[in-house]
Amino acid sequence: MQMKPYDIILDCVGRTKFIPYLNLDFLKSNQSIYLTIVGNKISRNILGSIIFYLFTSRMILRSLKSIIGLGPRYYYINLSSKKENIDQIFYLLNKGIIKPVIDSIFEFSNHVKQAYERSDTSRVKGKVVTDFDK
Repeated sequence: MQMKPYDIILDCVGRTKFIPYLNLDFLKSNQSIYLTIVGNKISRNILGSIIFYLFTSRMILRSLKSIIGLGPRYYYINLSSKKENIDQIFYLLNKGIIKPVIDSIFEFSNHVKQAYERSDTSRVKGKVVTDFDK
C-alpha cells in the first residue's frame, strides 16, 4: 500500500510511536488534523478512555504546539453515538465523501484468530474486517 499525505488522521488505537513523523509522512500540512479518541494509550490491554490520558505532559505539549502553529492540529475527543451522527456518517459514506481504508478481510467462521493476530501486529494500515457472512 502506498502511503500518501492525508488531510485528517483519526486515531482509534493509540500507540504514539509514529507521531514524530506526522508532518513528514502522513499529514499534508500544518492545516491537516490529527484527531485521537484514545490519547496516549500505549497498549490495547490498558482499559479506560481518553479521560485518563487528558493531562499527560506529551498530550499537553502537542496541544500547545498545535494551538500556536508549530505542529499539526492535534485534538483529543470523547465520542458518543447519537443517531444523527451515525446517519451523517452513512450519508458521507454513501456519497463517497469519506472512504474507509480496509487493510484485510477475514472470514468469521475460520479466521477470527488470524484477524485478531493481524490487528495486534501494530502494522495494520486501515481496518481489519471480520466478515460474519462467511
